[in-house]
This record gives sequence, structure tokens and C-alpha cells, in this order.
Amino acid sequence: MNISSQPLTLIWDLDDFPNMERSDIILWSSFNETDNKDIISMPLYIEENGDELKALYLSWIFELGESYIKDKTLIDHLQIRRNFSYWWMTGIAQKKMITSMPEITNAIKLIALERLVQSNGIFGIHLQTQNSVLKSILEEWCFRRKIVFKCEFSRPLIPSEKRGIASKLPPLIKAAGWLMLFLSKRIVFLRRRTKLANKVSAKAITFFNYFTNLREESLQERKFSSSYWGTLPESIRAMGYSQEWFHMFVVNGTAPSAQKAATAALNFEESVSGIDSHEFIDEYVSGKVLFYTLIDYIKVAIMGIKLYRAKRLFLYKESELNLWPAFSQDWRDSFFGIGAISNCLYLNLFDDLLKTNLKKKVGFYLLENQPWELAMIAAWKANGHGTLVGIPHSTVRFWDLRYFNDRRTFSTAGLHGLPKPDLIAANGRAACDAYTKWGYPSGELVEIEALRYLYVANNNKYQKNEIEEMDPLRILVLGDYSLPETQRQIKCLESAVRYVKGNLIFLVKPHPACPIVLSDYPSLSMEIVEEPLNELIGKCDVAFTSNSTSASVDMYLSGVPVISILDPRKLNMSPLREIKDINFISSPKELAKAFDRIRKLTSIPSAINYFTVDQGLPRWKHLVSRLSGVRL
Repeated sequence: MNISSQPLTLIWDLDDFPNMERSDIILWSSFNETDNKDIISMPLYIEENGDELKALYLSWIFELGESYIKDKTLIDHLQIRRNFSYWWMTGIAQKKMITSMPEITNAIKLIALERLVQSNGIFGIHLQTQNSVLKSILEEWCFRRKIVFKCEFSRPLIPSEKRGIASKLPPLIKAAGWLMLFLSKRIVFLRRRTKLANKVSAKAITFFNYFTNLREESLQERKFSSSYWGTLPESIRAMGYSQEWFHMFVVNGTAPSAQKAATAALNFEESVSGIDSHEFIDEYVSGKVLFYTLIDYIKVAIMGIKLYRAKRLFLYKESELNLWPAFSQDWRDSFFGIGAISNCLYLNLFDDLLKTNLKKKVGFYLLENQPWELAMIAAWKANGHGTLVGIPHSTVRFWDLRYFNDRRTFSTAGLHGLPKPDLIAANGRAACDAYTKWGYPSGELVEIEALRYLYVANNNKYQKNEIEEMDPLRILVLGDYSLPETQRQIKCLESAVRYVKGNLIFLVKPHPACPIVLSDYPSLSMEIVEEPLNELIGKCDVAFTSNSTSASVDMYLSGVPVISILDPRKLNMSPLREIKDINFISSPKELAKAFDRIRKLTSIPSAINYFTVDQGLPRWKHLVSRLSGVRL
């Protein structure tokens, strides 16, 4: 690769391809589909240098928290409890890939640009974009480096996000509105407050759970059954332990209202004659909790005002790259907006919940590194409860940065270090390897069965049959939950057909949240299929998936060859990114070549042991008995 040090390097951040004969081009949000190897595709560059760039970004976040303002680090300035810093609840430290994907992606691209320039040099930049934040950052960067900056900026005709009146309101008004809406949806819980947990045996195992992903038969049969936890509750009950469940209420199809959720929880208790308890964390909202929530909100807002100058800390280490514009909105939300008030509410909810209940010996919670989890961990440890275990219930993806921290985070001493569980119970070798590779202490990891994926053991296995040259290749298209992603996926398929040798058959399984209208793609002869994935394994030769869908894991573990399409505007969020046998494609030509390669395969490489699956749950039983001090 060569960045020309001649007049202005073009950074192209538009959907179409630049129509010009030149080599000094950096494609910011697209792949290079030409034969010109000197054109740099930033998405491809990040994919090829993922380990280094991920480490650089995590290092920057760590050093940002450890930066000094006067005589204290930023983390210490944000102390909100005796042993807890509010820093860990901010959006920046959280690294939320769902809500902050564009900001984090652009920050990593900018770090990559800095790296490229350091090794190649640059005379100046000609930027074409619709992104005002990118324009602001690169303009300041060029000014600081004393190089030429030229920009052709155009506002998008269709905003990427629909912004209503609410988005223009001051953060304080947003925070107040969120709190009122939160309370109005949970009035039933405020009246309920049964305190049943205090009646549960001291031998009870404690769980923190989302009240969603309940199995369809759960409400009908009035028995608690969750996809998150599989058959574990029954297994623990058979071992002689009672259970106390603290649920986070989430509006969903199974429990669309607090009233239905509260009724279901009572039914779950009655079904086991009160041996177990099912409460909602939201039940602990009280006048006292709200009062201290507002006190904490004021404290956090004052912190935000006092730390206004913290934006100077957002200069990327020893460079001229100022990332503040990318994260300024996230920062304001964390100190003044919805993020601030929700964080303060959960701090006080868990303070009250874990102060007023009996001492707990063992606790398990669904680990996604959400702010409420940090509030719970801090309160659990401050109140002297027993062993706390985090359960990553799904895949641990390479670019899902919520799960990763700079290695120094785990060795930094101090009262305000990262709140973490005593153990992480990982659902297979892939998750364990992901954690240890990025510095998580191996002594704090334990491998257990993947409760959400036990069915994998019973899945049909794909049998590779030799495909004759004239036989059609059967392609199972697995749609995404996002309409734009699904459209992009099928349009790539449309364009790839003309490059493919031989006949193709298309079976399309849409995501439940995103129906596919066949008439929108008249050039493709497709058939919609509704069968479960397990029943489709024998009906296809290859699965073509969107980038982030977990269905790709099902196909891979069943032995079906997988092709996944990359999204140039996002990081590669595929749960199979680290698997060498997966075909990642970025263009119709690459898709066609992948189809041709798979047609010629004579055997399928064996899948790695991605999940630990044993329906007897021996690892789980051993862990529960060990932590409870009772031998099986």
C-alpha cells in the first residue's frame, strides 16, 4: 500500500465510487472493487489489522481514564461511591457497540489513518463526506499538522437516523422525560413490592435476569422457562437449592406490560409452591430511592460541569488527532441526559435491593457489561455478599468491545478499579479463548455448558455430497433483522448471479422482524422458507448470511459452509470472525467466487468446539455445588 505524498489524498466517504483515474484514494466506507491495488479501503485495512487496531483503541480508553486533571485521574475525579467510580458507567468506558457503533467505528478508522500517515506521510487531504463530525475532526487534525485540508461537504438527502423533536430537547428535559416514562410503565411494580425474597431459604441461589426470552409455553403452563437459562433452574431445584430471581423488566412480546409480567411472576412462584421467588428489580423504586437518585444525578451533572476541560484529554496519544467531536454527545448524555439519570437510578435501586435482603452466598447474572450490571456488582460487594458469577449468554464477538479492556485494566490497583464479578462462566472454548487472548485473568474464568445452545448437540449434521457441474447449488439466504442490511445482502446476490458458473437455487429465511418481499427482487427466483434452521440443513449446500446474525453459528456448527457479507460502514460483528473456514465477502464478484469454491469442495472442515454442550449440565452442577460449599 502506498499513500502518495503528492497533492491531496482523497478520502472518499460516499456510497458511490469515485469516478476518477487516480491512486491516492482512501475509501472510508466502501470496499475497493477495482483492480487498482493502490487504492486503500479503510474497512478492509481494519479487517486485516484488527488485532493491532483493537489493542490501540482499548489502550486509548484505558489511558483516557487514567489521565490526570490536576492531581487526580479522571477515574478518581468521578468517584460516586466509596469504592466505585462513575467512570465505568459512562458511554465511553462502556464501549456500547449497539448505540455507539458509528462513533467507535470512525474513531478506529481515524486511529488507522494516523497509523498509515505515520508510516507513509501525507501532503494534504481532500475529503468528500456527508459526516459533519468526520469533517470537524479531520479539519482540526490537518490544521494541527499544518497540512492542506479541502472538503466537499453535502448534507444527506435522507438522514441516516430519523430525528424527532425529542432529539433536540436539552439533556435535562430528556432525563426528566425518561424517568417519568420509566415510572409510568412500572406503577404495578411500585404497588406490588412483596418482599418475598426475605422468605427464601438462606441456601437459595440468586439470579439477576432479563424478563424476556421466555419460552412460548412458559406463560401457558405457568412455569418459569427462559431461553437464557435453559434447564438449569430445574437442575438446581433437583439438587435441593431454592432460587431467588430478580428480573429486569423489558417490554417484549411475551410480557408486553408490567401487569402481565407481575402476574406471570406470581404464577411462577405458585408453580413451585413458593420454594422459589420471582421479583422485579423495578419493585425497589421508592420515594427514598428516587430522592437519592436525584441527589446522585445532581452530583454527576456537577462532575460533568467541573470536568468540562476533560475534552482536551481526547487527543489521541502523542498525536494531533482529537476524538472529542466523535464522543462529545455520548459524554453529555452520560453526565446530563438519559444515560445519567438511568445510571443513577440503577445505582440506588441496587443499593436498596442488596442492603435490605439476606446475605447471599452465590449470585449469577447475565453478563453484557451494561451499566446496571456495574451498579449491581458495586452494591453486591459493598454489602458483603458471596461469590458473584457473570454469564456471557451468547457469543463473545471480536469487535463487541463491551467484553474487552486493555490488559492494564486488570492489574491496576486502587479503590476505583473496574467492577467485575468474582468469576466469568464462559459457555465454551471460543469464549474462554477470546477472554484470555485479551488479558482477562485465566484464574477468574470457568468453562460451563452453553445453556442457550444445548440444542446444538441434537442438530442435524450437514452431509457433503459431490455436486456435479450441472447440478444446482442450493443457497440458503438468512436475512438480517435490519431492512437496509437485508436489502444490501440480496442486492449483492442479484449482482453476483451473472458471475456464477452453473445453476443456483435460492431458499430465503427472513428474520422474524424483517419480512422479505420477493417482488422487490424480480431478477431472482427465490422461495421463502419458514422451517426451523435444523430442518433446513439437509436442504442447502451453503448458507449466505448477513454479517451479525447468530444464525451463522447454527449453520457452521452443523457443518454447512457459511458465506457472510461484510458491511463497510460497520466493524465486522460476525460471531464467526475468528474462524478461518468462513467466507467473508465484500462484493458480488467475491460472492460468486465463494459459490464456485464451495461447489468444488470435496469435504467440509470440522467445526471447532465453539460451545460446550452436554444436556446433563455436569459443569454447571459442579460449579453450583462448589460455590455453595455442598459436595455432590
